Amino acid sequence: MADTDNIYVYESTDPKQLHNELSVTVYFNEDVELEKAITFLGSHLIEMKNEWTVDMWCTVQEED
Repeated sequence: MADTDNIYVYESTDPKQLHNELSVTVYFNEDVELEKAITFLGSHLIEMKNEWTVDMWCTVQEED
């Protein structure tokens, strides 16, 4: 994906922010657990020299 037209760009006003940040959504099947998702993603990002964090895990709403 090289098209940046549909990406929301936000200029932070946080004086503590030292780096640019890129938020990416990765979709997993609902049977994948958080730990396995992090392991999978980490195995692809391990070669990067950049720091990365996981900030949110959204799950499918359970039926009552």
